[in-house]
Amino acid sequence: MTQGRADAPVVMIEYSDFQCPYRGMFARDTEPELIHAALLIRQDGRGGRAHHVHSDRPEA
Repeated sequence: MTQGRADAPVVMIEYSDFQCPYRGMFARDTEPELIHAALLIRQDGRGGRAHHVHSDRPEA
């Protein structure tokens, strides 16, 4: 999953495991604010100064 401009000057790459309880807390409490406010990605996916890339990498 990706969000934001592909050519943005800032790229945040996130590897996570959705089964991890700490990942759940991050997804509820921190990530929405980080993506929306700090990275300045608009709701329509255009504009902003960052590109967010998410990859689900569960621990084996």
